[in-house]
Amino acid sequence: MIKNSAFLLGILLLTAQGLLGQIKLSGQVIDEHRQPLSAVTLSLLGKDSATVKTTLTDSTGRFIIQQVSNGNYLLLVNATGYKKQYLPLLVNSVSVIIPVIHLQATAAELASVTVNSTKPFVEQKIDRTIVNVDALLSNAGSNALEVLEKTPGVMVDENGGITLKGKTGVLVLIDDKPTYLSAAD
Repeated sequence: MIKNSAFLLGILLLTAQGLLGQIKLSGQVIDEHRQPLSAVTLSLLGKDSATVKTTLTDSTGRFIIQQVSNGNYLLLVNATGYKKQYLPLLVNSVSVIIPVIHLQATAAELASVTVNSTKPFVEQKIDRTIVNVDALLSNAGSNALEVLEKTPGVMVDENGGITLKGKTGVLVLIDDKPTYLSAAD
């Protein structure tokens, strides 16, 4: 009977020590508007700034870090678009509830924005193919027939006849106006 009691007491002590080693940290991260932040990275750093544990917040901004040993730590809270925070922690109980962490957005204003764009040389529409003459530098000083000769899918024969992808009877528009010039013109 005494042996069984000593055995049970030993198991209880080992279980209590195991539970004391299973410390849980929990808390919530919110922004300056008191809205929960999801996918915030929380890193528990040891004395030498080495990462001990890492976790992310859920959709409600809540996090849990489990199986932490007693000691002094730094909690690094990091999210894209927000200032980093380092919080000192003293862990010495079974469950530590960290006060709500408020992150501040990093505001960045651009002095100016410049958008540059160029039209493509050939644009394909439902009913037509548009050739933007000014899109190619080599077209400078060229006439309309020379530009058409450089256009993909367009063939110009020696008589000035124009075919587009093998089809004859092509209507040529300049500034959306039909040209009724003959090949010789």
